[in-house]
Amino acid sequence: MFKTQLAIMNLKFSPEKLTPYVPKIGATIVYFLCTGLAAILFAARNIEALQFRFLLALFPAYHTHISNFSISFLLVLVAGYSSIMMTKKLSYSIFVAFLIAMMNIVYELYVPILNTPDIIDAYYGVVGSFSPLIYLVFYQKYGLKQNPLYNTNQNA
Repeated sequence: MFKTQLAIMNLKFSPEKLTPYVPKIGATIVYFLCTGLAAILFAARNIEALQFRFLLALFPAYHTHISNFSISFLLVLVAGYSSIMMTKKLSYSIFVAFLIAMMNIVYELYVPILNTPDIIDAYYGVVGSFSPLIYLVFYQKYGLKQNPLYNTNQNA
């Protein structure tokens, strides 16, 4: 009996039925590549083998500020990916990007708690906030398809 109830509940609240759009496989692969790159950049702060030599040539101290970039990038990327899947609109993603950018600026310039104020950290955070929008524009335009399992009557 419990298995039957669980099966019925799984059918009703199935995640693949909750969103009107689903990502195409290519969009999902690029999403995970972006996530992985941000994670590698974050890990490169402490692991020298993960630091990119060409980035060190351009920005000699990038690994000391990259955490702001990576965290901001991931927050906007994840929020945008899921909100676009629900609405197929960029407005929430842009709002989150501006919010995270402003939080970076305020925290890095005006909040000395557990932080040394540093304008360079704020720059990295702002760039990290807006960089995912490049992917999210293409994701919104080309990376989604209609979800055939989505039932508008059930979710209305």
